[in-house]
Amino acid sequence: MEVIDSRLKRNISVINKKLLEFNNVQRGKLNGEQLNLPKRDDLTYQIAVELITWITNTDELLKINFDSYRVEKSKNKKMKGEILGIRHAFNLFKHDMAILSLEEKKYSPHVKTEAIDCVWINTVWLDIKDIHFEAKYKSARTAYVRNLQGKTLYETFNSVVDFLNRQYGKVITKN
Repeated sequence: MEVIDSRLKRNISVINKKLLEFNNVQRGKLNGEQLNLPKRDDLTYQIAVELITWITNTDELLKINFDSYRVEKSKNKKMKGEILGIRHAFNLFKHDMAILSLEEKKYSPHVKTEAIDCVWINTVWLDIKDIHFEAKYKSARTAYVRNLQGKTLYETFNSVVDFLNRQYGKVITKN
């Protein structure tokens, strides 16, 4: 169990770092650097794919090793749907080379105050109705459509990472 605890700790640490990077890039800054829009788009895509991968891996690790996690996730229908939708996005990225991106950028009006000067990127999950899928993945596709499609990656990632952090805290304190 020590190996699992160590892997989970690393995964949660990476997820939290990637989420912070993602949120900063959405605001137009990374490591104190003001980002131009093309660089922001590239970083948004890169970090989103990394977060999808780490979230999927962490969910699987928790699901395989902790009954309490499976119970908590099954009780939270919204979270169960979001995580299954993310798993579907992960599999689309992995298996369908025609998929270059599962997000669409919607730019907010320019915001300028004393504290910030940026255009906020609202990156949303794409409509996938025209993407072919195997029938055996119907429940994952339905979860994507119901829980992710049209919603912002920002909202989804922050919600799921918060849930994973809380569940990590619960399973670690029980060991």
